[in-house]
Amino acid sequence: MIGGFLKNGEDAEKGALREFREETGTKVQLTDMLGIFNDRYSYSTYNLFTFNVVYLGVLDKHAKLTPVDDISELRWFPIDRLPVRIAFPYLKDTFKALKIYQKTHKTVLKA
Repeated sequence: MIGGFLKNGEDAEKGALREFREETGTKVQLTDMLGIFNDRYSYSTYNLFTFNVVYLGVLDKHAKLTPVDDISELRWFPIDRLPVRIAFPYLKDTFKALKIYQKTHKTVLKA
């Protein structure tokens, strides 16, 4: 899951597009909003509550993803074999929502 923080005055959709481009080196076309998930973010002396807006998107079939910025690795996972160990607790709810989305929409999500 690509993510990050919004810049001052930036809306969620533009922030998602910018973060994806900054962290993968390519563009994505957002197709739907999967949901909004609350979480906590702790760093140094900060302990913040976060409001995570999760979008679905499609890539151009020739897109090449390259880890950039603060990303060390990018990998695809089949929806039935998503990682159990994850960095942010809200992702567990995100993965559940993604599985429900796949079952209830005609859109095919491919890894």
